[in-house]
Amino acid sequence: MGPVYAALIEKAGGWRSIYWALGALALVLLLLAIGGLEESRSEAPRKLDLFGVLTLASGASCLIAGLSEGRHGWGRSIVIELLVIGVVLLLAFVLVEAKVSEPMLDLALFRNPGFIASSGGALFTGLAIVGLMSYLPTVLQKSLGETPLAASGVLAIWSGLSVISALQARRLATRMAATTQVAASLLLCGIGEAILYGINAGGSWTHLVPGLVVAGIGSGVLNSALARLAVSSVPANRAAMGSGANNSARYLGSALGVAIVVTVVSQGKSVKGPAAAMASGTNSAVLIAAAFCLLGAIIAFWARMAESRAARNETASAEAVQPVEPRVASAN
Repeated sequence: MGPVYAALIEKAGGWRSIYWALGALALVLLLLAIGGLEESRSEAPRKLDLFGVLTLASGASCLIAGLSEGRHGWGRSIVIELLVIGVVLLLAFVLVEAKVSEPMLDLALFRNPGFIASSGGALFTGLAIVGLMSYLPTVLQKSLGETPLAASGVLAIWSGLSVISALQARRLATRMAATTQVAASLLLCGIGEAILYGINAGGSWTHLVPGLVVAGIGSGVLNSALARLAVSSVPANRAAMGSGANNSARYLGSALGVAIVVTVVSQGKSVKGPAAAMASGTNSAVLIAAAFCLLGAIIAFWARMAESRAARNETASAEAVQPVEPRVASAN
């Protein structure tokens, strides 16, 4: 609904009014939350992992800034420095989480293949899907010549089907493992994004409909499966951590994904003008996003195979330790 809302508000009062309206809405929600919600409290409150927060936030910020600055040349010192600092800080985050007594993210959770599929799936959802779809309305306006409201309506094909398929995904819960759903839906999203390839400046938005339909259905199932897997792949007392890790991975991926898409689109070149150059860059971004989806699907498929292998080993071990009933000689 965001793009549709923004287009309507922008048409009524200009682009600045979008932020004023969002700020007012946020204030109302904050007041309602303060007055109507009680804070849940644990019997053993956890300490704030300050160094974990600082290293993760600053590392991600440096990476995003470096990718954004890369639009103006990858060999510049500021780009290299930001990317290197970002990687170093994220490595520091891992070291901090391994050392502190109450980490923001318990690294032992990654021993569970389901948790790897959950976190990895969320990361690639942001990188490959949210990153591309967030920038698609801009491409529709500047390359295909659509109005902001029309561009948001085209994107609603993808987002609307995501909602519908997410609501229906519950029917898969008893038929397909969550890790399998993540793998299959990421693959479906990748196929949908690949179908978007072939954008031409001044062309028709109808070319995008098949890809948006396929990616929309895949996105809905993916969101549902990730939410389920985020809490089912961790111990009960780590449900909040599992959910928080899933959301953090998604938003980190989204921020990086938008930066990557904008950078790739800006590198498009064409002698036919800026609109054609944007279309060329978008086609490159579409293929990169589809490749990210494929990589995420491969990781999720690996996790599913690891889960199946662990289940077979557990069954075999249980059968091996079962007591053998003594045989009684027949009276005959």
